[in-house]
Amino acid sequence: MPKYSAKPHSSLTVMMTLIVFILSVTFFLLTITAVIDDVTPISMTQTAQEQGAYAGPVVELRFSSDEPDSLLTKVQSLTAGDVFTADGLYAQSEECGTNRRKAYYEDLMQELRDVPMNRYNFMYTGASQLPSDYIVSVMPNEAGYESLEEFKLDFNLCFAGGDYYPTALDVDYLYFASSCGTGFGDGSTLPVGCAEAKRIVETETDIIVKK
Repeated sequence: MPKYSAKPHSSLTVMMTLIVFILSVTFFLLTITAVIDDVTPISMTQTAQEQGAYAGPVVELRFSSDEPDSLLTKVQSLTAGDVFTADGLYAQSEECGTNRRKAYYEDLMQELRDVPMNRYNFMYTGASQLPSDYIVSVMPNEAGYESLEEFKLDFNLCFAGGDYYPTALDVDYLYFASSCGTGFGDGSTLPVGCAEAKRIVETETDIIVKK
């Protein structure tokens, strides 16, 4: 009979090692999943991802009747990448307390940078106080935002005087609008031009989609 037997001890060691390995792998997978959830923005459509550039319809704002004489409209055709950067969105998120990682915005802009955006500068030409311009920008909702809160988490501005405040959305489009100033007037009784332009735009424009 041998002086000692190593088999029971070896089997126990192998079993304990296997259990530790399984627990380690499980913890690793859970950690990776949590990181991916944190840095991956809402996905674009698969077609847009595969193409690497947006190829869908372009949205336009048109007046439902003749353009009012009191407005002068200028239109710029841009892309989301012309307006937003990952660094800029990350800085905005820090100011608003969103606390998302910079990698999140890098992924977001990777997906949205080629999506077209139309910027409409509506200048009120009647007698008014400054500012006289109201800016509305529209882009397709390729990220699939379902609520204004969700939209604001990625694009919100927490300071006065910006041009791209997330304002509204629907299943197809995202709408950004400018601020009409800080609330200070020039002491006259004239209306604020931006506010007048905003009123006209909100009551007299329609969305037109170019296929």
